[in-house]
Amino acid sequence: MKNKKPYYMIILIGIIFLLTACETKPDSIPTVENTCIPPVDEFSYYAGLGTPYPEKSVVPPAPWTMEATIELRTPLLLGVRTLSSNVTELWFYEDFPLAGERDIHNQIYVFRTDKEELTPVVLDEIFLNSHSPIDEIYITEDNSIWTSGVTTSYSKIPILGKYDEINNKLLPVEELYGISHDPSYATHVLFDKNNNLFWFLVPYGYIYSYDPVTNTLEKHISVGEKKIGGAIATADGKIYVYALEYEYTSAGAGDALFLYSPTDETLEQVRYYLEKNYKAINLYFDQDERLWMGSNGWMEPDGKWYQTVKSSLFIRATGELVGDHFYHYFSPNIEFETSDGLLWFTGGGTRMGTYSLDLENEEWCWVSTSSDTEMDNDGNLWMLVDDKLYKRPLIE
Repeated sequence: MKNKKPYYMIILIGIIFLLTACETKPDSIPTVENTCIPPVDEFSYYAGLGTPYPEKSVVPPAPWTMEATIELRTPLLLGVRTLSSNVTELWFYEDFPLAGERDIHNQIYVFRTDKEELTPVVLDEIFLNSHSPIDEIYITEDNSIWTSGVTTSYSKIPILGKYDEINNKLLPVEELYGISHDPSYATHVLFDKNNNLFWFLVPYGYIYSYDPVTNTLEKHISVGEKKIGGAIATADGKIYVYALEYEYTSAGAGDALFLYSPTDETLEQVRYYLEKNYKAINLYFDQDERLWMGSNGWMEPDGKWYQTVKSSLFIRATGELVGDHFYHYFSPNIEFETSDGLLWFTGGGTRMGTYSLDLENEEWCWVSTSSDTEMDNDGNLWMLVDDKLYKRPLIE
């Protein structure tokens, strides 16, 4: 029996250790800032068909501040333009703005922070009769406003529109009517801010460029049999092109990345190591020249790839009731980088949320149920939550 005494001593010490551990005070448990965890309804899932949306809107926390009320029925924030150090202009889109007037499918409003009133923009007839929304605005080097819309078989909307400041009217850019595209696929529009050029990548068609200063359209090389999922211009004027379901293997269809050189008129494939994405994504260069592929991962300047770990913030329920497929992970899109080094992402719909990523500390933060977020020329962020407009000031 003497030989077994040490074992009893070990067991006794273990019990004492466990009892001591259980007496840890609650205030010694590390906490996380509230902005970095989702609301309660994001931790549970509706056990029926369809993807559930949060029942209540959640506004962003400080340092965000509420700036104004936007009195529109179903507004969507398109973009922000800085007019002066203390005057900002925000552009909103609204579908079916007037009850009973079903022939009017689009309307754009401008809100100025110094006047605090909405002014409707006069739209050319071709925009009014369109069945597809105006989904993006661009600000060229002369601070003028341009718009693009989704070009599909259900849409007759011009690929590009220009805002006439004097007459407060949005006009189609007729020079772009020469672009030939397959109506089954949307033409991808890219604005290269460094060179003040618009690029149009037509799936299964050609690449076109448009100079807004000289009003000239130029046709470039064919993209081949590629379904364009995203694009971004480099500092030297080249373009990374993301192709969906381009390569087929025993594991299924895979995505691919290409680099287009306007100088050499070449489109060469780039080695791509991230897992497959299932929809179009934003490509983005951050301040350290990393090339981001939505939120899936990034490529370092030296060519090394890094895959992000899928955060539980982005799990949603689906209508598929088979095994593990009941839940799915959606990939938020990267949108901006603020001066404090945070990267900002938005979900795929207006209620899919806004998120920030502190890459240095590897921390995702949930910010709001709204994904209707834009950045102005000065680096301030603006967000529309229902009918309330919020601002996150520039943080040095």
